[in-house]
Amino acid sequence: MIGYVRLTIALAFGLAALGCSFAPPSSGGKSPLSPFKPGLETSALEVVFVRHAYELPALNEELWRQVDETSITSEVRQSLEQNGLRAGVIAGAVPLALEAAMSADEPSKAQAGGEPSASPSLGQLESESFVRRRILHALPGHRAELLASGIYDLLPLLVRDGREVGGGRYEKAQCVIAAKAVPLGDQRIRLLLVPEVQHGEPRQEIRGDDGVFRFDSARPKVAFDKMAIEVVLSPGQAIVLGTRTERPGSIGHYFFTEPRAGQREQKLMLIRFTGSKFDNLLIGDGPATSDTRLAP
Repeated sequence: MIGYVRLTIALAFGLAALGCSFAPPSSGGKSPLSPFKPGLETSALEVVFVRHAYELPALNEELWRQVDETSITSEVRQSLEQNGLRAGVIAGAVPLALEAAMSADEPSKAQAGGEPSASPSLGQLESESFVRRRILHALPGHRAELLASGIYDLLPLLVRDGREVGGGRYEKAQCVIAAKAVPLGDQRIRLLLVPEVQHGEPRQEIRGDDGVFRFDSARPKVAFDKMAIEVVLSPGQAIVLGTRTERPGSIGHYFFTEPRAGQREQKLMLIRFTGSKFDNLLIGDGPATSDTRLAP
């Protein structure tokens, strides 16, 4: 036994003399830690919801004369108009009528319009404040949902496509704007907005991201891709969405009007791009997979 111990000690001294080491190999000045990954570039979007009296001239005719609707392709503009929607970019200062509405304490008491053909239930939009602001930090290419209405018990929807008229009747339906922001690398973003209706009861869905599968609970949805709005925004620019009051019962009617206190009110949605930044807390090999739902 003593001889075995002496042999072990001798071997250890021999290896040391030959320059061998039991330490891990040198990394040549590089850290053994994983290389640092830059954070994801998030796009900060200020989302403002404004309720106002139905057919209020200042926020219908006057406002839209100061909004650039030509920033949206003519085909999409035609589809939006047929279905009671309108949208446009605000490149400079916010129009005075909209600025006044955003800073007011309560909506104007102007005469409301006719009775609705369907009434949304009380939801997130039913609040005392008629101006609501939210900040959305959008991950690149990541879907976010902007809730545009409460839940309708029954939504009888007409959809116009040229001379064709379609649609359907949807139970427990909610109007949603699906949003994606993609940074362009020059401080601008490409913003994609798709109107859709989610309805019925939630269902289990299987989703796959980079080979990882997961179960999600989501309601069936109808996306109106021909009304998909795509714009490029610089910091400080905004897009505003609203309805056309001459299209009762349209998609725009259900998205951007609601009954309140026995009267019908209109709604506007303003989305302003405030800038991009890198967030090192959001590090990974790809965009986050969970959806974001933003209620007023």
